Amino acid sequence: ISNYPNSTQTIITLTLEGFDVTLTTEPNELEGSYDHRYVPKCPTGFVIPDDPDNSLVTYVPDSTLACAVSCKLPAFTISEYDNFIKVSNVGSNVGLPLVVLVLIIWLIDETRRKQYLVIIFNSLALVLTIQCVYMSSIPFEKRFCSSNAVPITYRDGLEGCNVQAFFILYFILAEAITW
Repeated sequence: ISNYPNSTQTIITLTLEGFDVTLTTEPNELEGSYDHRYVPKCPTGFVIPDDPDNSLVTYVPDSTLACAVSCKLPAFTISEYDNFIKVSNVGSNVGLPLVVLVLIIWLIDETRRKQYLVIIFNSLALVLTIQCVYMSSIPFEKRFCSSNAVPITYRDGLEGCNVQAFFILYFILAEAITW
C-alpha cells in the first residue's frame, strides 16, 4: 500500500521526431485483493493479465501495478473498436450477396462467360467474403486474442485470425498472378 500511487501517473513517454508524447492517467483505484496481494484497477486500455508469466505480455514500464497493455490496444477507445467492427461486419455481410450476384450474372450470360478473369476474380472475392462473414460471427476476443493481454500471433498456429490472414494473402497473390 505504501507504494500505491496517489497522484497522476506517467504511463510512458515517447519521443517522436523532436517532441515528447506523455501518456498519463489519474490515480488507479484498488480493485480488491487476493493471494495476499493488492490488485489495482488498471486504467482504460490496460488489464491485469490472465497469464502474467507469458513472455508476450507488455507491462506498463516502470510500474509496480501489474497492469499490461490490453489485447485491444489502447490506441483506440472501446467505442472506436466497436464502430470499426460494426463497419467491417456490415461491409462483409453486404459484400457477400453482391459478389454472388455478379458471379451469377457473369455465369448466366454467354457473352460474359468468356471473360475468364472476371469470373476468377469474383470466385476469389467470394471465398474471401465468405471467410470475412464467418469471422464476423466470432467475438473480438476469440478472434484476435490468445488472452486478455496477448494478441494472436503466428505462434498460435491455426487460429481463425491466422487462417483469415493466410486466405487473404493467398487469394490476393492468386489474383495478382492471374492478372
